[in-house]
Amino acid sequence: MILEQIRDPEDIKKLSENQLPQLCEELRQFLIQQVSQTGGHFASNMGVVELTVAIHRCFDTSKDRLVFDVGHQAYVHKAVTGRQALFSTLRQLNGLSGFPKPYESVHDAFIAGHASNSVSVALGMARARTLQKEDYSFLPEYMAKVFGWRIIYAKIKIVSFFEFCASIFEELFNSFCDLHTIRFCMIAANKNLQCLCYAELSNGKRTVFQS
Repeated sequence: MILEQIRDPEDIKKLSENQLPQLCEELRQFLIQQVSQTGGHFASNMGVVELTVAIHRCFDTSKDRLVFDVGHQAYVHKAVTGRQALFSTLRQLNGLSGFPKPYESVHDAFIAGHASNSVSVALGMARARTLQKEDYSFLPEYMAKVFGWRIIYAKIKIVSFFEFCASIFEELFNSFCDLHTIRFCMIAANKNLQCLCYAELSNGKRTVFQS
């Protein structure tokens, strides 16, 4: 099994594109087996398998900041960041948490419960990064879900599509959002994965990205 070989996200980067769909299928089977024994959030994690694999394929979450908007969607993230063996203790006393916890792993950037704070947190991280003159990327998972449905159907094209998404994040947040906030953002993708992003900032500036 491919999943048994994934001890760290770097192992995902070593896989061929043809192996990614199999990994995603094994992750779903892993979730079914584990959550049926311990209880927990099931459907919300089954829906972000490909998205999570794509994130770890393109980013280094030991350095880059992955901020979950819905923290209980982090099960797949935990499974590929060295915590598979702990799933038998999920949501139990002194066991694996059902939410991101920085004390569990360097890959958990922020404690997230349910929803609606990821963009604010990511913007704060961007500002702190600028002030400290550090160099890393960050990804608010809420925005990833805006076009996560396209990744689900893009089996072989997971990487190329997500790299475009990542470039949107980098351009929007790194270039503008240290000083201004996004007032409106719209992203569209056609069946060929050609994407267009339109963003309007609080200072009135409008920006368009196209793949």
